[in-house]
Amino acid sequence: MCVMSMVMDQYKPYIPDQWPYNPIQPLPQPQPIQDPAQLQEMIDAFHKAVAAAEVYDRLTGQPDCIDPEKAELLKRVAKLEKQLKKEKKMKRPKVRVTLSTFDTGPRPVYRAIREHVKLKDFEEITLDEYQPSGMTPLYDAVFEFVESVRSHATENEVQVGLLLDESGSMAGQREEVISGANEYIDAIRDIKKIDKNAGGKGFLVITTDGYENTSRKHTASEVAKLLGECEKDGWVVVYLGAGIDGWATGNAFGATGSANLQTVSASSTRAGLRSTRGHTQSYLSDSSNYLVAAAAAGTGMRSVTEDGEELLTNINAT
Repeated sequence: MCVMSMVMDQYKPYIPDQWPYNPIQPLPQPQPIQDPAQLQEMIDAFHKAVAAAEVYDRLTGQPDCIDPEKAELLKRVAKLEKQLKKEKKMKRPKVRVTLSTFDTGPRPVYRAIREHVKLKDFEEITLDEYQPSGMTPLYDAVFEFVESVRSHATENEVQVGLLLDESGSMAGQREEVISGANEYIDAIRDIKKIDKNAGGKGFLVITTDGYENTSRKHTASEVAKLLGECEKDGWVVVYLGAGIDGWATGNAFGATGSANLQTVSASSTRAGLRSTRGHTQSYLSDSSNYLVAAAAAGTGMRSVTEDGEELLTNINAT
């Protein structure tokens, strides 16, 4: 057996089929390397070993033993090197935050309280800025919210959006909603490094404690189509129904319970937001692997109890 063939067999298990690497799939042993720096070191060592093997085989008169399978490995390595070089040049995207509210009444249905602001410049929302009244034009608000945040998307930014229900039924929860929203944004500041691959994407959270009842401009099917575009582009949209059947409500307008289009039944808005903080942090830190893990665990359709426990059953089922 020629040395070149031995080198190929030695390194093949460590080199992933694609990048970014998806660790939640059936794996051979040993496992392919996930860390980009370690993978580059492995590729460098692979090239040196291949070069040495070529010299040895030539000097000892070994036949050419690069069969189609081993030739494919060389192509895979070349492709990975291009991807790693591209990723190395990429800058980490900056987080931009949009916080909005909605209801009916003399004011516009959809209102951006903080629109596309830098995370470091985000000022906490106050009680004076959150005055519940009116009804719940959910479809109109969700459509305008998603469309508005997506209009700001650029490759060097990742968008975080939070839409708060400001209809009359929220009047008794003002302080809880405000503190929950501010805590949610504060948690994003704790992320040490934003995933480079999150650039141009976003994580949107929609909260309500009531059902759709007064939309005039947009239908459930229009919202579902827009959410489908979000999913296709790698965005995450979380619909959080507090004290209502969030699963049924979210499903009605396209929050299907997938990893990208999540629907949550929560005991309260604040409990739901506390739980969603961890999901947002995971996505912004490692978007690709977060989506893979969420899909594998089936957490795109979940419930959240008041003490923060996440369940795969619907606690608000009607």
